[in-house]
Amino acid sequence: MPIGNIIMLSKKVAHHVIIAPCAYAGSYSGIFSGDDHGNHGTWSVTVSNNCEVSGSGYSDQDGAFILVGNITDSGSIVMVAGDVTTGATFSGNINNFGGVSGTWFNSHWQMSGTFDGKLK
Repeated sequence: MPIGNIIMLSKKVAHHVIIAPCAYAGSYSGIFSGDDHGNHGTWSVTVSNNCEVSGSGYSDQDGAFILVGNITDSGSIVMVAGDVTTGATFSGNINNFGGVSGTWFNSHWQMSGTFDGKLK
C-alpha cells in the first residue's frame, strides 16, 4: 500500500440556505386607545412569511393611517404609523396563542396609549 501520494479531490457543492417562514405570519386586528383626547380606533395588519408587517388603522381623532414594521423571532412587534418624526410607534408582543398587546407612543405630540388584538 503506497503512502507517498495524497490525492485531493474537490468539487463544487451548492449551498442552499433554507429560511423557515415567520412563525407569526398571518392577519391580525385589534383596537387602540390613549390620551390623545380620548383617541381610540382600530388597526389591521398582515405579517408576511419574512416577518414584515404592513397594514392600516383608523383613529377617531385623526382618520386613516398606514402601519409598517416587523416582528422578531421571539414575537416582539414594532410598527410605525405615519411619518417617523410625527407619527406613532407601536411596540409590543405576540404570544403563543396569537394575542397581540403593547403600547404606542407619539414623541412629537407627547401622546401615548395601549393596543391589543389577535390573530384572525
